[in-house]
Amino acid sequence: MTISSPLVSLAKASGLWRSVFTGTDICRQAGLALPEGARRPVFDDDVWDFTHVIGLPLQMSLACRRFDFAAITDPRWRLVAKELIFAMLVPRHEAVAPLPRAYRTALHLSWAKSGEALALEHDQLEERALVDGFEMMRVLTEAHLALRAAREQRRGDVTDAGGDARATAEAGQEHTRVMVYGPVRTSRIAYRRRGKENLYPQDAELNWAAAHSYSAGIVKRAARASAIVPFEQAAAQVSAAGAITLGKRQAEELVSAPTRTRSCPRLCGRGGRRRCRRRGRCREACRFRYLRSDGVVPLNVSQGL
Repeated sequence: MTISSPLVSLAKASGLWRSVFTGTDICRQAGLALPEGARRPVFDDDVWDFTHVIGLPLQMSLACRRFDFAAITDPRWRLVAKELIFAMLVPRHEAVAPLPRAYRTALHLSWAKSGEALALEHDQLEERALVDGFEMMRVLTEAHLALRAAREQRRGDVTDAGGDARATAEAGQEHTRVMVYGPVRTSRIAYRRRGKENLYPQDAELNWAAAHSYSAGIVKRAARASAIVPFEQAAAQVSAAGAITLGKRQAEELVSAPTRTRSCPRLCGRGGRRRCRRRGRCREACRFRYLRSDGVVPLNVSQGL
């Protein structure tokens, strides 16, 4: 599997992996003060020792002050992990700030015990906890999807509804999915055949919708809100309850369009929607769930979402 990171560049001439953060003084970039003469951790180190950082809580254990990346045996994954932690510590770095899914607020070592956190009023603490909580869920989900991608094995039994086999497979096909707590990147194997639509078995295993990139949670929230208020207000409600920005047109398309379920890995082709809706049959035995365009959610549909 190919490991990709927006911050990693592969020096093709030498065959060595190199980061844009190579040689960076971590404490200086993160604004962490050290006593004079103390050893300053550098990005290239496999162990980042923050033991002597000034201002850390006395009760913080020594284990929490050391980041040991040496346990990650693959040097490429070790580099990715170091870049992720650095980006979380220094979100305003010139190589991090332009990234669409980067942290916007710097993580401090044991931030919850810091003077900054203890000085906040409850509403400020609530907002900070929500932002960091959504980001943590997004990062954990993206890490889980990366694990699935790493474990995905090439298959030789992938066929479409017409029985045509997909003999050509290409790994590392990335796609961004939007979940309630933000966008996550997925990578999977694409099975190809000339003149045919690509098939993605991993997408079917995760039951991703094939017609759009939004999660079932967003579709469910949009459907419930649209049953009560106009689409514009519904989109605003969904956006306010998560870490995404959903527009009126997007909400209307999500609510009005059919959603493919696990039993239908792809659309039936031209006219498939009409056959499924009007005649109740489909050559791929797919099941579609519809929401009315006026925003009213039929009972049987809302239960299925």
